Amino acid sequence: MFRLTAFSSLVLASVVAASAAGVDFQRDIQPLFAEHCSECHGPDKQKGGLNFTSREGAVKVLESGVAAIVPGHGDKSEALARLLTAVEDDMMPPKKKTKRPTKEQIELFKKWIASGAEWTEHWAYKPVVRSAVPKVSAQSLVLSSQSKQGAQGKKLSTEHWALSTNPIDAFILARLEREGIQPSPTADAFTLCRRLYLDLTGLLPTPEEADAFAKAATKDRQKAVEALTDRLLASPRYGERWGRHWLDKARYADSDGYEKDRPRLDAWRYRDWVIAAVNSDMPFDQFTVEQLAGDLLPSATPEQKLATAFHRQTLTNTEGGADQEQFRNEAVFDRTETTGAVWLGLTVGCARCHTHKYDRISQREYYQLFAFFNNGDETTAKVGASASALAEFEKMNAAHAAKLRTLREKLSKAREPLYDRLPVWEKETNARLAAVGGNKPEPEALVLTSVTSDGGTTFMQREDHSWTAGGAAKDTEVYTLVAELPAATISAVRLEVIADTAFPGEGPGRSKTGNFVLSEIAVWTDAGTVELHSPTADYSQKGFLVDAAMDGKSDTGWGVGGAVGKSHDATFRFVRPLDGAKAKRLTVMLSQ
Repeated sequence: MFRLTAFSSLVLASVVAASAAGVDFQRDIQPLFAEHCSECHGPDKQKGGLNFTSREGAVKVLESGVAAIVPGHGDKSEALARLLTAVEDDMMPPKKKTKRPTKEQIELFKKWIASGAEWTEHWAYKPVVRSAVPKVSAQSLVLSSQSKQGAQGKKLSTEHWALSTNPIDAFILARLEREGIQPSPTADAFTLCRRLYLDLTGLLPTPEEADAFAKAATKDRQKAVEALTDRLLASPRYGERWGRHWLDKARYADSDGYEKDRPRLDAWRYRDWVIAAVNSDMPFDQFTVEQLAGDLLPSATPEQKLATAFHRQTLTNTEGGADQEQFRNEAVFDRTETTGAVWLGLTVGCARCHTHKYDRISQREYYQLFAFFNNGDETTAKVGASASALAEFEKMNAAHAAKLRTLREKLSKAREPLYDRLPVWEKETNARLAAVGGNKPEPEALVLTSVTSDGGTTFMQREDHSWTAGGAAKDTEVYTLVAELPAATISAVRLEVIADTAFPGEGPGRSKTGNFVLSEIAVWTDAGTVELHSPTADYSQKGFLVDAAMDGKSDTGWGVGGAVGKSHDATFRFVRPLDGAKAKRLTVMLSQ
């Protein structure tokens, strides 16, 4: 059932190799220790002197005179015996204290000990080692450019990989060879040009630049690639493209965050320092020192002081009533943990509250690092720019100013037609406001003169002006409602969907669940389309908000799932109110 009401008035991943026994320490054994053993034999407590957070603590001879783990000898490993025993007093972990490991876990533990109890560290703690360049077969060095003609027996063209220019190719070819995959053909000049531009500058080449590269590549492809690469590396856009990643790590922002979110008008200075550092190929040790302590260097330059803005990117709470000491400490925590994440590659934030059993950084060490940043005072310093930086800024500023002038001219031309229309709109609006006064819009039931469907649904009118739909329910259907308008100013239309015991789940929809989806609503009069805005509903299903009923998309809409069996309503406001005395007939189309 439904009823219509009008309102009057205005309203590159790698696989970790397993041991010979098929058991991986990180994957299979360490989780077993963490879940079943570490509470009594971990960093905080070591009953009997046993500690399962390190190999030394796990294989040493204990106070009882035995070792929990004897590599290669399960029969001598007390930990395995305690897992397998049926004597409840000897059982570990204690049966009453925690759940027991599964049979599969115990079997893996047994295999791990038998294979030598290899205790591998997390990759983050291992030193970087240069891998040997793998050898590939001569066949892999020849790439066949197959085609339909080749499959029909014609001679295949071949391309050769040149490993001498880049040993990285050997790693790629070795993996392809192992997987039985043939390399793709060499990229054409236009594709290669596009890749170089996107990788090095993040921007696409112009058609002219792509054509120039393709022309040069036909003469000497390798020379053309090197020349374009050098040119793109020298471009200011290179620093912008790759400096962006560092700015993310530095939590760069041009406002304070939190409730006030005040602008940081000079934040761009640090951004430009990062871009310049990348473009000048600054050594990483210098890049590190200047950002962490550039102001402490002897005779520090303005640019070195500016670099320390890496740690000025913390959130700043200027809301009235905020505890400044609390948020000063929050900033120090942020600096400590950002330093750990960016330069140490560790999530040291865990150690803020406790020493983690597998992390290298203890809680004591965390607060030693915290103390370093806690000695710095938060001040606003005026940092001058170098002559080269000023020159670059002036150049950029001139380009921006020219672009801004062009945009302002376009905006001015777009505004010109509105100047004459604005006074007319203001006059009409003021007249309507004066007519309405302080009165609230009054709802008035519309008299529907006809209700039709494109899907064969039948309708029956009731005494309260509501209409009941009957017949077979369709998946998609359009109802068209035609109503007489009262002689008043009409500012909105409200659709009421009414629960009915005759419908599945008591409706108000006719689907099996009692729901419905109003995909689109359209309203017009004899004079033309009525524009709608700001829809509201007493209830909307999650993902099916009432706004979707006028978004122009057929696969979205208003639904009431989660509140079926109840009546609901939705109101759609008119951008321009209607004069019921002039527009006497209103048509509403409901697409479902």
